Amino acid sequence: MNTENFDTSEGFSADYLEGISETSPFINQPAAAAGNIDVASNTAVDTSSLESLEPEIQTAELRQFEPEESGNEESADVSSSQEHNFISEADIRLDDVIKKVFESSERPVIIVSDDKVEYVNKTAQKILEAEEKDILGQNFFSFVDEDDWNKLAENIGVMLTDGKNVRANLKSAEGKLYNVGLEAIYLPDARHFSFILIGQERAEVLPQEKAAERPTALNLYDEVTGLPSFYLFEDRVQMAINYENYKDSRLRKNMVAVIAVSIDNIFVLRQQGIADFVLKKLASKLVLSLKKNYTVARGMAYEFWIMMNDISSMGDLDLEMRKLNAIFMEGVSDNITEHTINTSIGISIFPTIAKSAKKLLEQTIKATKKSQEKGGGISVFSDEDEQSAVNA
Repeated sequence: MNTENFDTSEGFSADYLEGISETSPFINQPAAAAGNIDVASNTAVDTSSLESLEPEIQTAELRQFEPEESGNEESADVSSSQEHNFISEADIRLDDVIKKVFESSERPVIIVSDDKVEYVNKTAQKILEAEEKDILGQNFFSFVDEDDWNKLAENIGVMLTDGKNVRANLKSAEGKLYNVGLEAIYLPDARHFSFILIGQERAEVLPQEKAAERPTALNLYDEVTGLPSFYLFEDRVQMAINYENYKDSRLRKNMVAVIAVSIDNIFVLRQQGIADFVLKKLASKLVLSLKKNYTVARGMAYEFWIMMNDISSMGDLDLEMRKLNAIFMEGVSDNITEHTINTSIGISIFPTIAKSAKKLLEQTIKATKKSQEKGGGISVFSDEDEQSAVNA
């Protein structure tokens, strides 16, 4: 295999990417031993753990004071000040707020941590037409209509910091759409990104004829994971290549790496009835662990597709691939059992070998098949593979 086109000056191991070296410390390693994944930030959180969130929400029921017959305005000011201090210094735990306020509220209340639903009140359960056990631990965006998915994801920052309200359609298990205005409250948490979503009013279901008239997303998002579909992924790859091809000639072209991930033991996971659970877990880990400008998508023949753009050197790509491989080596835990994930990964790189988006995708598929033939690992499409394809 000819690796002369790869720049190894920055510590990049060509053997690692080609999947040749059996001694590589991170290729074909078994999943992490039981217990190692418990510290991962993206694992499901038991609702009871909400009691330990810090700092605690501070609120209290106002004491009812009997009005005093006094014309002394200064006395009234002092009383008001004392009441304010009493409220601000009250020590009411989040669990108490959930039981006394959220549970009885006619407004839908949902607590989200790292995109996972950690709490839903009874009103929200009615809207989503599902029991609490079927909602907790799921990706929140799987309950949001596709047209509003990006709108919420892009605006959550200003919702938390500036009090911005955003209207969105929540999607029930039966496919009904409930339009509701949402406001967000940040929950400080050193280990997780957590917040409370509160509906501004009781949600009303959209008429079925109106819902039927809504433009469809043309299968642009996967129903199980909420990730972009392969069709949308193709378009984003084309946009990334166009950007590099048509940028100012005085600027250096950055690399674009397209990666396909085949979960080789997916059939076993389906037999165990946990395939969707595993895919959701992995999708969340990938989105939260990789750079925000990368695209993670669901595939058809292969479970995941990833585009890493703006790669400046092969050394940077090596580091990103180590991070990616570690996610799958870690496996997936359901809080009882850890499930091993066996993968075959293929990579094609622009502008090395591949000069177009179409070629980039085709070569990634060939590299993935090469990994599968070897029984797993990571392979990069190379000059040698290109020559073999020409001679075939």
